[in-house]
Amino acid sequence: MRLAALLVLACATASLTVGCGRDIAPTASRATSAPRSPLAGGVSATVPRGWHLLLPPVTGLAYPVDRLLLSSYPAARGGNCGPDRAERDLPPDGALIYLMEYRPQVGAVWANYRRSAFPPRPAHFALRGRALTYECWRVPSHLIRFRAADRPFQLHVALGPHAGAARRAQVLRVLDSLRFAPLPPPPPDPYAGWHALHLETGDTLRTPPGWLAAANPSPRRQARPRTLFLAANQALTGLPSHRPSRLHALPARFPRRTLATFPADGVLLWIREDRPGPPNAAWPHLPSSARWPRSVDFAPVAGGIAARWPRLRWLRAAVEQRTTRFSLWIVSGPRAAEADRQRAMKTAASFAYAAGSIRDRPCRRACRSRTTPVRVIPAARPRTRVALPGSIVDVTSAAGRVWALTCTAACHCVATHSSGKLVSIEARTGRVLSNASVTRPYALAAGPSGVWTIDFWGGRATRYDPVTGRELAHVKLTLPRAVAPGDRRFLPSYVAVGAERVWVSTARGYVVGIDPRSNAIAETLRVAPDASGPLLALGHGVWIGEGTSVRRFDPASGLSRRFAIRDHRRRQLAVADLSFASGAVWATGEWATTSDRRGHREHTLTGDTATVELDPTVGTVRSIVSLPRGAYVKARDANDLWIAVPHANRVLRFATDSRRLTSTGPWLPSQGRDLWTSASPRSHSLVRIAATSRGPSTG
Repeated sequence: MRLAALLVLACATASLTVGCGRDIAPTASRATSAPRSPLAGGVSATVPRGWHLLLPPVTGLAYPVDRLLLSSYPAARGGNCGPDRAERDLPPDGALIYLMEYRPQVGAVWANYRRSAFPPRPAHFALRGRALTYECWRVPSHLIRFRAADRPFQLHVALGPHAGAARRAQVLRVLDSLRFAPLPPPPPDPYAGWHALHLETGDTLRTPPGWLAAANPSPRRQARPRTLFLAANQALTGLPSHRPSRLHALPARFPRRTLATFPADGVLLWIREDRPGPPNAAWPHLPSSARWPRSVDFAPVAGGIAARWPRLRWLRAAVEQRTTRFSLWIVSGPRAAEADRQRAMKTAASFAYAAGSIRDRPCRRACRSRTTPVRVIPAARPRTRVALPGSIVDVTSAAGRVWALTCTAACHCVATHSSGKLVSIEARTGRVLSNASVTRPYALAAGPSGVWTIDFWGGRATRYDPVTGRELAHVKLTLPRAVAPGDRRFLPSYVAVGAERVWVSTARGYVVGIDPRSNAIAETLRVAPDASGPLLALGHGVWIGEGTSVRRFDPASGLSRRFAIRDHRRRQLAVADLSFASGAVWATGEWATTSDRRGHREHTLTGDTATVELDPTVGTVRSIVSLPRGAYVKARDANDLWIAVPHANRVLRFATDSRRLTSTGPWLPSQGRDLWTSASPRSHSLVRIAATSRGPSTG
């Protein structure tokens, strides 16, 4: 989003950060003699006969907002961050009144300012003390800040060197005639809660909470190319990450050690002002009215620095405006979450800048000392424990988030009236992102279509937005036919997301596939009665555990195949878990013996546990790995299964690619470099464990 600039409040003794934007073509004002003129923006004033009025736009400022310019002489519009042309034409006995308002385009008006900085509008204005030369002003002026109708205003009054008492009295009458009406609040700020960084050149950036951010304290003291801002989803080697910083300027180019040690899940936004020059293919020209940068302005980079660091993903957006050149880079690791990349895009879209001669002017009061350190907002320290409302029912992950389903009330026995919460946690930092109420929490799954929960007693599946956690839709589940007179309750037991469907199973002999585009049932599959085994949804098929057999269903053809998994002793595997890792399906459970008694087939569990590798396309057995008795799969990721052994109070890490078992701690799944686990059975908190450690992280 391209904004013209930011003008930060000036004070009576020193001026602060200012910015400028597009030049406004000179347009002469007209004399007016209206006794009281209702002006734009809920402002009215009495304009003396022979004075001249200019309504917005007066300058190139987008913030603060121009409200009016009154002058005792014919004035012209135009200027970067102040009424330059009106100041230039100020006669020796003339007067100039310029009014602006600190009203944002979006968000709360007083979000970034204290009302105490804007005293109530006085009954009578006064010009006290001597006029000062403020940043962006060519002539000395009196600065007056005040609030009226709960709106923050700032006045500049400039008088020619020979303006007498009569002229001053005339100016004060005009100021006392100002009237202000309340305005409706601006629309909500899409960056509410984000940090705001400001530079003395008028450039601003909004950065996400929890991210590392750094700003150059005084860019105009440095030669181009010069880095203005950077933001990253975590601390990076070679870049300032703590307060106070020892650096007095940001690196002009990417540090080599930053790229050499760049995390696989890292994301970095780098904003640089390049050497000035005319537009070309590398820096295309941008019209003043265009919005920049947008997501479509970023293009992949293959040559140059990207060719030297091919492991990383490089995106670049660049622009030229009035010979000022900017380039924005987004660098991400191979396993960076798409949500973090989109957050970097949103951060880039908040970049507001000033273009033109302001960037070459000598920096007066606004520039800080050469020894002023870089301003740093440190990245949030990853949390090692997240307290949750209620006891944990289920945990899953998707797109860099951990989703925890908890029960908060009436959780015991059959739990027909239970209630709980669906909590979204940022996997990398442990920050809680959302918290939604859930009726009768039972099981949980997440995928590209959203986050889904099932209600056993209510017989429905509920869809939640994967970003906001807001409830989106309900899907009522009923059996195609009654299992008893009048009984068509579905009673869902498992849910999985994949193969363009959301799959829900029941122990009453059915599996249904919900189309997330219509939130309606699109597939119904008949399975073995009383089969309440697990579900595994892959892109090329759906796997369903049916007691001592497994069914593979192909949604594309509608065909399914059921088969048993046997060992060399002809025992069948009672499947308790289905996982996908290292390109194979892994079925885990207990071996069972089979016997026929009185014409009925009976299965008896032996207590011997194993995990079996299956070919994902045809289902043939590739290998069998024995596990300790009573073991079960507690979690899984792309290459490992985490096997809990309850009687030994430990968890085994099974590397599916090497078939190795190692002892570790109890873990639950997430994405990124860390995993999360419940602290204990029916725990009310999750604990972070680093993926390379052998126990809980200490922070």
